[in-house]
Amino acid sequence: MEDKRPEFETLVQIIFHNVLLLEYTDAIPPLEHYKMFVSDIVNITNRLQEVIKDAHRYGATYEDFVVYLSYEIRVPITSINAYVKLIQLTYGQQLNQDQTEILQIIEQSTLKLEELWKHDFQIIRNQQQKRNILDDEP
Repeated sequence: MEDKRPEFETLVQIIFHNVLLLEYTDAIPPLEHYKMFVSDIVNITNRLQEVIKDAHRYGATYEDFVVYLSYEIRVPITSINAYVKLIQLTYGQQLNQDQTEILQIIEQSTLKLEELWKHDFQIIRNQQQKRNILDDEP
C-alpha cells in the first residue's frame, strides 16, 4: 500500500492555516460566540497536528500509522466539522465572502482527511482479516 503520510500532513496543514485565517478575519458586525467557536477550532486543529506527529512516532510503517490514527483522529475531525457547520448555520448570512470560503476549505479538507483515513484503514483491516484467516487454516 502506498504511504500517504505526506497527504495526511498536507491536509492537516491546509486545515490549520485556514483556521488561523478564520481566526484573524473579523466578522463585521462582531458576532456573539464567533470568536469562541473559531478559538475552539484552533485548539482542536492543534490537537489534530499532535495526533499526526504522534502517529509518526508510533507508526513505523504506514499501516501502523493508519491504525494509530483510527483511535485518535475521529474526535478532532468530527469536532472541527461540527464547529464549521455551527458557524455556517448560526452566522451564514452575516459572514463575509472570505469567511465563507475559508469555512468551505476547512470543511472540504477535513472530509478529504476523513475519507483518506477511512479508505486506507478499511484496506488494512481487510488485509489483517485475510492474514488471520490464512493463519487459522490447518
